[in-house]
Amino acid sequence: MTAVAAGFIVSYGPNLPRWDDFAMVDVLVGTQRVTVDWLWSLHNEHRLPLPKLILVLLSRISGNDFRAGMFFNVAALATLAGASISIAARRPGGCRTCDLLFPLVLLNLSHSTNLLWSWQVQFVASTVIAGAVILLIVSRADWPGAGTAVVVGLCLALLSLCGANGVALVPALDCWLLAATIAHWRSGRVGGKRRAFIVLLAAVPGIVLTVLYFKGYHPTAQHPGAGELEAALRTSLQFISLMFGTEAPHFWPASGMVALTVIATSIAILAFVAIRGRPNERPRALGLLCTFGAMGCLALGMGWGRAGSGEQSGFEARYVTLVAPLWLIVIFTWDIFTSEIIRRVALTTAFSAALILIWPFTSTAIEAARNLDRQADQFLADVKEGAPIHVLTRRYTPILHSSQDVLAEKLAQLRTAHIGAFGKIRSDPPFREAQLPVTPADVKMARWENGTAYITKVDPSLHYILPSAQRICGIRLKYSHTNKVGGPAHFRIMWTSVAGTEPGPAQVYSNWSLPSGQNKVTTLWVEDTVKEFWLQPDNQACEFSIGEITLLSH
Repeated sequence: MTAVAAGFIVSYGPNLPRWDDFAMVDVLVGTQRVTVDWLWSLHNEHRLPLPKLILVLLSRISGNDFRAGMFFNVAALATLAGASISIAARRPGGCRTCDLLFPLVLLNLSHSTNLLWSWQVQFVASTVIAGAVILLIVSRADWPGAGTAVVVGLCLALLSLCGANGVALVPALDCWLLAATIAHWRSGRVGGKRRAFIVLLAAVPGIVLTVLYFKGYHPTAQHPGAGELEAALRTSLQFISLMFGTEAPHFWPASGMVALTVIATSIAILAFVAIRGRPNERPRALGLLCTFGAMGCLALGMGWGRAGSGEQSGFEARYVTLVAPLWLIVIFTWDIFTSEIIRRVALTTAFSAALILIWPFTSTAIEAARNLDRQADQFLADVKEGAPIHVLTRRYTPILHSSQDVLAEKLAQLRTAHIGAFGKIRSDPPFREAQLPVTPADVKMARWENGTAYITKVDPSLHYILPSAQRICGIRLKYSHTNKVGGPAHFRIMWTSVAGTEPGPAQVYSNWSLPSGQNKVTTLWVEDTVKEFWLQPDNQACEFSIGEITLLSH
């Protein structure tokens, strides 16, 4: 499984930054130093000191190879799979065939989105650290000693440095250390109170960092809130159903119901052991219950934070890796706490299902990877043929990034720093500039007064007509924007080459994170013949003032 995942990256991994990868460009080119402020700064709703440090280190070791994070992700998941097999082998009877479940669930190509994206070190790091905590919990039946508690505490502190997906896991996992503190204090054993004190201290860093995480925190406006509890719960269940990988949406809602049943049954087994089962297994059962609680917090947080993005928002393929620790908990629960017959039936069923799903996971991943590989090859071919920055920006938004402004800026930085193939990019030629009156020919779903569009309904448009069709490289727009939520504008431009015709798919550019505020500038690269165009300032109530419209051409 490790060889297949690594070979997948060798075959299809693009040596190009994509989307969030561009957040590292300032450090790579030397315009941003690696400081505490930069490490702790928010990226969307995430603080990512640990993933950022890992990516900086990998970049410097690899000579700025953008695939370094991809190989790290494979190595990290393979390490967790190997460690899981090693811990499972300690039971009486040693290794079993069903132990192959660990690499099957951790290294299958359902994780391909994260395997082919270096930035996803963030998701992989939190998953592997959470997996390490699970292994520490199941490695012994008794309460953790001082050494184990210190390692668990370190893991929880590191989780707090992996973004919101890591922070969500910390409180419930810390509860296990707090329970261990109480158990050691009441044990009456020699040195019990000293161990209790050490275990308590081990729990502190994770709690402190979690509290500090929210100091100065503000949610991103890019992801609207759930709005309704039903939507949040639906998204949470979709997230959990990704236990069955990228095939889960095809069997929804059955996939969600099966996942929920497996989890609920596992929790019932652990609760029985903790309350009425073997007393010597109570610490381990409580520990696994805490891990279920941690994953539940993550699922609920994901539901609340992403439900507003659409009815299918819980099915994002990159979330498959975040859900993977659920499999570790379920496997160890049924392996440790059920009878031999039940264990054999349950784990053999899970093993068989994992084998059956391997092919659809693989075929779907390869199809998407081939498409990404073609796009990467085409980008490099365009660079070799001398395409300037604005042409590359027009062609590869949103393949490389959703914002033309960001992509153009970062390509210029990489070109100046001579990093990889980007050093061969041709700079933009001088442009001729022509001013266009800011007053539109007509407006829809809005009111126009003195250079300002007052948007009152969804999907407004400001219609502009050029005196004659002409070849345009770009349209520079000076604007001011405010809306009720204080978030970015969900902006769109559409254009046609012939009056009275509908825009084609290639004649639309959307930037749903256009910066809000006063006296902003954006350049809309169209690289096409334009006769008329339509601006959608936002898709919600807002005020959008236009100070200047400049047509750029050769």
